Amino acid sequence: MSARPLARPAPIVAAGAKGRPQGSKDDMTPPRTIDLGGARVTLQWEDATLVLPSGVLRANCQCTACRQAAAGGGVTVRGDVEVTGASPIGGYGVQFHFSDGHERGIFPWTYLRRLAGA
Repeated sequence: MSARPLARPAPIVAAGAKGRPQGSKDDMTPPRTIDLGGARVTLQWEDATLVLPSGVLRANCQCTACRQAAAGGGVTVRGDVEVTGASPIGGYGVQFHFSDGHERGIFPWTYLRRLAGA
């Protein structure tokens, strides 16, 4: 499958999800569960369930290489990219492993909530 630029659409938020204001003292709390569903990642906190498409996560990676690519016009992401694994990073975030081999970005819990609009 060919690579194509992926727009940064608004992520999908599960029906009935409740968010809390950004900057809340609990923003750094890890989710209770993380479900790697291939094309989507579901994060469940006590107050919210957020569903983020894998392509949105990949396109919004904040590693140095991706930031440089974004500054130059955008990150090219395969349309069929999936999250294949995840590694905890301290108590503040997660590093996703993508099917295109990329696994450098760190996604803090606060950033994931912001991506999902919660």
